[in-house]
Amino acid sequence: MQISSLPEVVENIHNSKRPLLWTEIAYIIIPFLFFLPILFLLLLMLPEGRMVQFLTLLAAYIIPPAGKESVIPCAIILGYEWWMIASAVFIIDCASACFITMNFHHIAKIPWFGEIFMKCTESMKRISATNPWISRLSIFGLFLFIFFPLQGSGAINGTILSRLMGINPRTAFFCIIAGSGLSALAIASGIALIDKFTGHNLIAIITILLLIIGAAIIFCLYKTRGSQ
Repeated sequence: MQISSLPEVVENIHNSKRPLLWTEIAYIIIPFLFFLPILFLLLLMLPEGRMVQFLTLLAAYIIPPAGKESVIPCAIILGYEWWMIASAVFIIDCASACFITMNFHHIAKIPWFGEIFMKCTESMKRISATNPWISRLSIFGLFLFIFFPLQGSGAINGTILSRLMGINPRTAFFCIIAGSGLSALAIASGIALIDKFTGHNLIAIITILLLIIGAAIIFCLYKTRGSQ
């Protein structure tokens, strides 16, 4: 039996790690390579001089606590087409869900973002504990959590919640993007109808939105008190 020398063993270990390293790098890059060009094409369709404003809205959507229920109405009030902001939000959610799914076990190690990720994980644990119906309904419960923009539901939190629920990552990914897409479509088309119905009256639009948000908050408080 031939015994390999130490340099050969070290070289073999390095060679075995190279494919794994390249795979991890690919997992990080692929979500952005796939979705960013689509987002870029969407930005090219914007009127001249409005790209920075649109990107600011998308940045506000990525950074908590803003969500679909606030960014989409703001974009439509500012004059953007409803389908454009809905498509952009959907693309961001797809990229986020894909990135979290492919790099779930390494995200906590990323500086700054890892801390936010851990806070989101703790938040999802509390939501899962206080809303047992989500786990009972399994995939459908996850879909409802993503579809209704309440309690910080989104692609990132939804992916974390799906892992806590033990749902298959691929199944969870398609469930999350379906819920996100339908949610963005419903909010954007609804706000567009309100905008058209009120004749682009900003005060009337804000009043209707505040009434809807107030009703949602009252419903959540009533549900929380009932569960307690």
